Amino acid sequence: MTNQRSKLAQQIIAKAMAVSADGYSVFVNYSPHVDAIGLRIYTKGWSSNGAFAEIDKTVYLDKADGYRGLNEILSLIDEHNPVNIEKAHSRAVTKCNAECSERNARYEAANV
Repeated sequence: MTNQRSKLAQQIIAKAMAVSADGYSVFVNYSPHVDAIGLRIYTKGWSSNGAFAEIDKTVYLDKADGYRGLNEILSLIDEHNPVNIEKAHSRAVTKCNAECSERNARYEAANV
């Protein structure tokens, strides 16, 4: 694994640990015999009842798109971080409330 890919792999592990601390179950696996990194995210937590991971991605680092694949894994972890999801939800609610307020003001102005 090159130094740059090694640094990305370390970032993946650090982010996975942070997301796992927020209640998700995140599994990161390295398979040296095929030079691959795998990611599985269980947003409701892992259990032995056979639940499937909502995110399941494997990147083969010896392939031409291995570097891009590592960046995709980092993005997937960021997208499924509960903190980021809560922020996105909050922004969406704020935007919806503003649009509804604007729509209500136009309706009231038209019906005065």
